[in-house]
Amino acid sequence: MNAQPLKIHHLGKTLAIATTESVNARQIRAQMEDEGSIFQTTTDSEVVLHLIAKAMKKGLERAMLETMSQVKGLTPW
Repeated sequence: MNAQPLKIHHLGKTLAIATTESVNARQIRAQMEDEGSIFQTTTDSEVVLHLIAKAMKKGLERAMLETMSQVKGLTPW
């Protein structure tokens, strides 16, 4: 299992997350890399943080809901 906590700073906010492995993080990561995203680790947590950051302009709650709807194998809270 690759469940490492990560903390980022994005748009003046600090986000921290730790997840267990998801079913489709590799697919999401590959798609995001094709779109220009750069990853620093191999953790699924980083993929989740990228998805959250991408949707943050809609607010944290909406970003979390959108992210959780894209990632299989994770449930919010």
